[in-house]
This record gives sequence, structure tokens and C-alpha cells, in this order.
Amino acid sequence: MNGIFKGFLALGVIFIAIGIYLLVLAITNSDWDQIQGKIIKTNISSDVTLSNYTGRNHQIQYAVNLTYAYSINGASYQNTRVSIGSGDTLKGGFQEKSNAREWLSNSSYTIGNEVTVFVNPDSPKDTVLETGINIGTIIPIILGLFFIGFALLIRFVAKKTAENTNSTV
Repeated sequence: MNGIFKGFLALGVIFIAIGIYLLVLAITNSDWDQIQGKIIKTNISSDVTLSNYTGRNHQIQYAVNLTYAYSINGASYQNTRVSIGSGDTLKGGFQEKSNAREWLSNSSYTIGNEVTVFVNPDSPKDTVLETGINIGTIIPIILGLFFIGFALLIRFVAKKTAENTNSTV
């Protein structure tokens, strides 16, 4: 039981460490250098989620992804990352592909549009279009707290079980 406790505790600490790193990065990226870039490609991607173990019931969700280009000191770059925490997904959760297309056509992220690119001054390949905290930057911390809480629950149950075993002997 002690090994399980340590495993969940370690997992929790790892998730919290990753979450803190992402949180700090998300907070500080608004201070990164700002340059103009251009949307060069958009894409509607799909993801299939199974709703039961048989695989018969599934749900398809669509997401909008993009690629943008920018130049720094004469060097050209491309990237797909929208923000820290959301990766290359601009907007997701669409039930219909047509809804994703409609959202994209009404957004400011259509092909050819200029965008502000936030560039990490230490690494010109490290960029985002949107700065700040989002749900993706917080989820690792929530998962870490869950794993630590579960580890403590395991420890508590093991201790109570040992006390009850010793008191009945």
C-alpha cells in the first residue's frame, strides 16, 4: 500500500510542477516581443470520442487549427501554437463541421489576415497568438491536486485498516 501511496503522490507532484511551469509561461508570455505575422493555413480537424467500451457509440468533435508565418531579423518562421495550454487548437468543441467552418469564416483568423505574434525573446521559434491563462494551463494543477488527494486517501484508509486490524487482535 505504501508503494501505491508514493506513486500517486509522485504523480501529483509531477503534474503540479508541470502546471506551475505552464502557468508561469502563460503569465509571462504577454511580455514577449510582439511582431506582425500572417495566417497562411487553416484546418478543421476531427476527433472521435468513444462513449462506451463496445465502440459502437461515438461522438465526433471538430476543432479549428491554423498555421501562421512571421519573420525575425530576415529569418522566416512558421508555427501552429495558439496559446500555452491550448496548443495548436484555436477553437474546439464543435459538434458539426459546418459550425466550425462558419466560426472560422466569421473570425479574424482567416487566411491572409495579419495577426500579432508574441515571440519568446530567448527563442524565436517559441511563439503564441493568444497570451494569458486558460483552462489548459490550469488542468495539470487540478490533476496534481487530485492525485495527491487520492494518495492521502489511500494512506488514511490503510492507516484505519491497520488500526482496526490491530484493535481486533
